[in-house]
Amino acid sequence: MTTSPPRRVGLLVGNPFRDLPSQVLTAMRLCQEGATALLIPSYLQLYEVWTLAPDFLLLENLRRDKKGLLRRLARAGIQAGVLDTEGGVFTDLESYSRKILPHPELLRTLAGFYSWGPLVARHLVAQSCLGDHQVAITGTPRMDLFTTPWRQAALRLDPETERFPRPLVLINGNFNMANPWLRSLDETVLEYLADGHDRDTILRWMEIQRRAMTEFIALARRLAARLPEVTFVYRPHPFERPEPYQDQFQGLHNLHLLKSGAIYPWILSACAVVQRGSSSAIEATLAGVPALAPSWVPCHLDLPSVEAVSLPCASEGELVDRLRSAAAGGLAIPAEVCSRLQGIISNWFCSGDGRSHERVAAAILEGSNGSGRVSIAECRRILEGVSGPRHRIRWRLRVRSWARGALGLPIQWSFRHWRDEPDLSWDHSQCYFGAEQVRSIAEALEPAARALYGDGWRRVEVRRAEDQGEYRFGYSHGRSIALTVRAVPGSRTRYDCSWG
Repeated sequence: MTTSPPRRVGLLVGNPFRDLPSQVLTAMRLCQEGATALLIPSYLQLYEVWTLAPDFLLLENLRRDKKGLLRRLARAGIQAGVLDTEGGVFTDLESYSRKILPHPELLRTLAGFYSWGPLVARHLVAQSCLGDHQVAITGTPRMDLFTTPWRQAALRLDPETERFPRPLVLINGNFNMANPWLRSLDETVLEYLADGHDRDTILRWMEIQRRAMTEFIALARRLAARLPEVTFVYRPHPFERPEPYQDQFQGLHNLHLLKSGAIYPWILSACAVVQRGSSSAIEATLAGVPALAPSWVPCHLDLPSVEAVSLPCASEGELVDRLRSAAAGGLAIPAEVCSRLQGIISNWFCSGDGRSHERVAAAILEGSNGSGRVSIAECRRILEGVSGPRHRIRWRLRVRSWARGALGLPIQWSFRHWRDEPDLSWDHSQCYFGAEQVRSIAEALEPAARALYGDGWRRVEVRRAEDQGEYRFGYSHGRSIALTVRAVPGSRTRYDCSWG
């Protein structure tokens, strides 16, 4: 049964370096089906979600820390779905299901779980984590950007790639446990403990990553010195700090450290990718770029799918020889690797057809009940901290909430300082993204969208959600971005996202 689409869909963006382009692509598709798409910074969700009060919210994972958010969403009548930002290629499926929120009553409130591939979908249903009616196999929109017709669009996502001479080799770091971004080492340990790992294992993994990171830095310097005619670009993992690398990469004209923009144009511009245990090996192979693995560098986890598409190099000499061949245009991906890639895509990524964003948008719209269910009053209570059992709410919070409502004051009004006090620290955060950045991505993707969808594609407009009047309760200085189209298609297409 087809239901009317939700009028407003929120999409949480956790790490713009990794997630923003694919979320923009999904948002653009939602707009074609008549929805207003709201890109919401995850780190501002405490205020943004409840002041926007969307009809539907797409979460970036279903980890244990989502318990409170799911409860509040259910109370407010906001439907929730999940598209995991790390939903494919694991050491084993049991390790993934251990991370899933262990509260069946909350899992039942989900409108949908959008699985990257059939292996994860079947496993979660078999483990009774989710019902088969909740699960849709969609793939991940991140992989779309490595396929036709999106490749040329993805190349335009970061003009910075044009200033580097070719041939270019991309080196990908993958050491976010030993070098975490936005959290301390102790917080990293606590996060992995919450996922069910024991402390000794976590500390051993961190030590392996520290050794591997030291070796990768030294390797990058040696490669740049031995191949001066090649440009080397080193990109840390999206959840790594760039600071430990900065002093290490001085003094070589052809070795550059970059942590800006998305990875897509860098993979597509490279003649080879050097990585160790990184899913970028799968992305590179899908894009037709050889993924080389220096096998002497230690790796804390065994990822068979990554190893299956990597070209192993047993020594530095072998790695240098292959890079020389790649720089000269003579390094082809072996046929057996291409064959293994197809199996990996079928099991873990649904399809490499470039339409995962389309399936995600369709699953959101097909699985939702449409607008009109959201309790604006409950959203206000959640913001004020007065939602839930009355006996657990401090009287000061109740008084402040009543006073703000009675006096018509904005939600962030401070009685102590007697003024509106919005938090502006986001503007200087490394996770910041704004309307200009989103508009630039949308403009880069528009030509490919028209080529794929034809004349039925409508131009997407990008504005600050605040400029569009999306916020409630007098909230100002909002940082979410709204995407809309001027005209709405008269009909919608149904898509098969079933997993059975």
